[in-house]
Amino acid sequence: MNAVLSCLSWTKQNLVDFVEKRREMLNEAEKTMFFRAVLTLARSAERSMEMLQLYDTAITRLRSNHLTHQMCNDKAFACNIADLVLISISKNQHHVKAVAANSRKSTKVPRPSTIDEQPDNVSE
Repeated sequence: MNAVLSCLSWTKQNLVDFVEKRREMLNEAEKTMFFRAVLTLARSAERSMEMLQLYDTAITRLRSNHLTHQMCNDKAFACNIADLVLISISKNQHHVKAVAANSRKSTKVPRPSTIDEQPDNVSE
């Protein structure tokens, strides 16, 4: 799963079996563990776990009582949300790589020409 590369150090430390066996998928317990790490991150002063960054909207929702209530009532909820986070990280990696690659290129914006510089299209 490409998403774990975004949090590779965390994955190596917490999901040793997944890393050693190079499985394609996380099991439900591993997904739940990942989601709980994201929750812990949201409740801390930190805003990122390696390449995964949480923005204010996500932090607010992850800290909400509604989320806590939902997790108590639905045991698969944490696993499902972890799935969504991991999928979205995987789907957006190409975008992140493209932004990183293009950030090193200088952009040349064409300078608008003045009236004097424009060619005269009148036939003589």
